[in-house]
Amino acid sequence: MNFSFTEEETQIREETARFARERILPLQGEIEKCGVLPESLDAEFRGLGIVGLPFPEEDGGLSGTFTSMILAVRELAYASMVPPNMVLENFVLAWPLWAYGSEELKKTYLPGLFSMESVGALAFTEPDTGSDPRQLKTTAVKAEGGWVLNGTKRFITYSGICDQMILFAKTGEMEVAAFLVERGKPGYKAGKRESFSHMQVDNGDVILQDYFAPDPHLIGAPAQGFEILLKSESLGKIGFCAIYAGAANRAVDLALSYATTRTHRGKPIGLKFQMIQEKIARMAVMAEALNSHLFRVCAKVDEGSDILFDAAVLKILTANTIRRLASDVMEIHGAYGLSDEYEASRIYALAAGAPVVMGALDLQRVIVARTLLAAGRYEG
Repeated sequence: MNFSFTEEETQIREETARFARERILPLQGEIEKCGVLPESLDAEFRGLGIVGLPFPEEDGGLSGTFTSMILAVRELAYASMVPPNMVLENFVLAWPLWAYGSEELKKTYLPGLFSMESVGALAFTEPDTGSDPRQLKTTAVKAEGGWVLNGTKRFITYSGICDQMILFAKTGEMEVAAFLVERGKPGYKAGKRESFSHMQVDNGDVILQDYFAPDPHLIGAPAQGFEILLKSESLGKIGFCAIYAGAANRAVDLALSYATTRTHRGKPIGLKFQMIQEKIARMAVMAEALNSHLFRVCAKVDEGSDILFDAAVLKILTANTIRRLASDVMEIHGAYGLSDEYEASRIYALAAGAPVVMGALDLQRVIVARTLLAAGRYEG
C-alpha cells in the first residue's frame, strides 16, 4: 500500500495549510464563537474547492483523491473546527447523491454542494435512537408521485440553515430509505436548537409534518437506506477523525510553545522538567500514530476497499488519542489551561465530543470485535 502523497496531494495540503494558518487562525476566537466564517473569508474558503476533490470531473468534481480532501480537512482543523465541519457536512450529502442518486439529482444539487454555495446535512438520529435503524420512527409512506414523510430528527447539524439534507425514514417494518429533503419546502420545520460544549455550530431538531418528497428525491432503492447510511457515515467518520487529527497536531504545537516560553526561575519548563518532556514525547508519538493510521485508511478508500472495520478502528484510536493529548496539554499549561485566553481550553472541550459524535465508541467496539470474531484471525 502506497503511503506517499502525490505531488497534487502535497500541493493541496500546503495551500490549505497556508490558508488555515494565515487567514483562519488569527480569527479563530471569533469563528469558533459564532460557528460560521466571516464574509471576508467565506468566498476565499469556498474557492479552495475542497468538497469536489474526490469526485470525477464529468460530475462537476476535480478528479482528485479522497486522501486529498482529508488532507485539506486536517489542515483546516489545525486552525478551527468550523470550516472543516462545513466541508464534511456537504460531503456526506454529496457522496450518496453521486453514488446512488439519479442523474437529475446529481445535476441539480451536486454543483452547489461542490462549490459550497449550498449547505448540506445528514439526518438519521432521532430522540429514541442514534444508531439502530430498527428503532427509527420517522416514516415514509408512498403516495402518488412521491412519498409523505413524518417524524422528528435530533442533533442534526446545520438543520436550521442547510439548503438540502439526506434524511433516512422507514418505508416498512425493516426497510429504510434515503431521501433528498429541502429545508424551505412545506412540512419541514427546524425545531429546538442545541448548544454544545465542544463546538458551536447550528444544530437541533428537524420536525417533518406531511413533508412531500417527489419520487426523484428518493436516493437509491426504497430498501437501500441503511446501506447508504453505513457507507456515507464510514466516509464521514474518516473526515471526522481528520478534524481531530488536525486538533491533535495543534495540541502538540501548543504544548511545545508553552513549554519553551513559560519559565521557572529563568529556565523554560520544557528544558527544566523531565515530566514536561515525557508528556511532549508521548503527545508527539500519539499524534504520529493517529496521522499514520488516518492516511492508511484513506489509501484504502482510494483503492476502493471496504472500510467499515477500518473506520471503526480509526474512530476508537482518534477518540482515545485526542482525549489523552488534551489532558497532557492542559497539564502542561497548568491552571492557565483553564483560561479561555489559552487555546488549551478549546482543545480540552473539543476532546469531550470525540467518543460520542459520529458513532459512539461502544458501537465501534462492537463492529471491530464482531468483524474479527467472524474472520477468526487478525491480519494487521
